[in-house]
Amino acid sequence: MTTDEDPNLRTPAEQLPITFFDAVVLAVRAEDGAISLAIRDVCQALAIDFSTQLRRIRNHAVLAEGLARFRIATAGGTQAQDFLELERVPTWLLMINAARVGEGVRPRLLWLQRYIVREVYRSFAALAGLPEDASRQIEDLTDLQRFNSAIAELADRQESLETRQGAIETSQDQARQAWRDLRAEIRAIAQRVATMEQRVGGVISREQRGELYQLVVRR
Repeated sequence: MTTDEDPNLRTPAEQLPITFFDAVVLAVRAEDGAISLAIRDVCQALAIDFSTQLRRIRNHAVLAEGLARFRIATAGGTQAQDFLELERVPTWLLMINAARVGEGVRPRLLWLQRYIVREVYRSFAALAGLPEDASRQIEDLTDLQRFNSAIAELADRQESLETRQGAIETSQDQARQAWRDLRAEIRAIAQRVATMEQRVGGVISREQRGELYQLVVRR
């Protein structure tokens, strides 16, 4: 299938090569402003197999949500490339076995993975109102029950947010449909006015047109 035949291909609003792990990685900005990195370029920077990593990303429910294919202009012509949303790149990097990456980047990847673990724990502890620096600061093991309550609250909050978002999208769809219906009515009235003018052999006055407009507005 060519790039022109793939219905899932997106055209970036912007693309720029950046430096990542001392290698060139292509970054793109989608039409909605979201930024993604080329998966193949990141794999080459880490000296790991692209096909294996792409398969793992596709099999990961959360990471797969950030997958996208973009139509990229290159010196050899237009090419389809796989990208991962920037917000999900740290999670992907955390999943990579550092023992399999190139020796030159291994120390930095390990440092980054440890940093990600610490920062994720900070957010996890904050969610439950527990000390964020280290688990040894939690004095009572019963305090760990807060995690369950916090996770349930977070799930309820997300469900409520998705419900509100769905309601907003439904309202917007209804508004767009109402506008299309109104435009159709206006065109129909304009056509009837033109037909009436042809029948009477004259032109309807400005006052009469104003009355017709008010009738449409009141609907």
